[in-house]
Amino acid sequence: MNEKINIFFACDSNYVMPLAVSLTSVFENNLKADLEIYILHSPLSETQKQILIDLARSYNQNIYLIQVSEHYFENAPIFAWSKAGYYRLLINEYLPKNLKKIIYFDCDTIINKPLNELYNLTFDGHYLIAAEENQPSYMTNLGLNPNDSYFQTGVMLIDLEKFRELVDYAKASEVIYKLKGKSFMIDEAVFNTIFYKKIKPLEQKYNNYYVTSFKRSRFNRLFNIEDKKMINETHVFHFINKPWNKFYSESCEKIWYKYLLLSPYKDLYNSRFGTFKYKILRTGIIKTFIGKISSQKHQIDVFIKRYLPEKIYSMLINFYIKNIKNELKRVPTITEL
Repeated sequence: MNEKINIFFACDSNYVMPLAVSLTSVFENNLKADLEIYILHSPLSETQKQILIDLARSYNQNIYLIQVSEHYFENAPIFAWSKAGYYRLLINEYLPKNLKKIIYFDCDTIINKPLNELYNLTFDGHYLIAAEENQPSYMTNLGLNPNDSYFQTGVMLIDLEKFRELVDYAKASEVIYKLKGKSFMIDEAVFNTIFYKKIKPLEQKYNNYYVTSFKRSRFNRLFNIEDKKMINETHVFHFINKPWNKFYSESCEKIWYKYLLLSPYKDLYNSRFGTFKYKILRTGIIKTFIGKISSQKHQIDVFIKRYLPEKIYSMLINFYIKNIKNELKRVPTITEL
């Protein structure tokens, strides 16, 4: 009998489509596996719930849709992201106590190989396993040693018994309050703070966001042998630059479209993503323009963070998000698809 592989996602109504695509990739590459899928979510329509249930049933797999009470994280800062990003911190409150370990995936991931290898990694005394980054400024902002690694939490293998020792809603809320104004990605910052020195590095092939970046050159994508080898060896593609965003570059997007076309949302390709108009919007000129805007914004962010008081910084960030994010349309919402 195959070992059960426990998998965990979190989403809101705007991310059901990407979630369905990611789930399709999980099922397609684990046809003989025994999977238990847990989805912590904010309110979804009945149509959206049924789409996810039917998708899991079509592969003869189990899925559990768990709606999170709205009072959780109601005052937590979310900036341009969703409150669902915090649901990863509600393991103690919502996931079954008998689970020993689980893989967490962001909804913008594509699982391209069987999961047994990732699931059977050893913790070696650590509480979780995640991809490390060199982000000394992030660590400094969190009051941690800048020489230590920062961890990207879009893919994690979590030792649930150890996780429950350290984190519940009260503890997470306490840390979120302390981190206000210190990070854009407070949900990720909470993991880095609570699990400081308790995270084991995850190989890039299990959370590969480098090969999906719009910053990766077209030359490398087409001609670089080492680059192609890395793509072929990748188990999990993490699309930090969203393939459903019209300003996204074509780096590895065909991999995402492959599973879109196998998903319940396959009709979107012909009606939207595959249209001539959509492809024109993704030309080099448009992407270069958006890239320059993003680069300038980052430079401004660094400046104001360094020289302005925390309250004024937070006010400016909230103003930016409220008035400008819709113009860039970096992640279009698809609520009732």
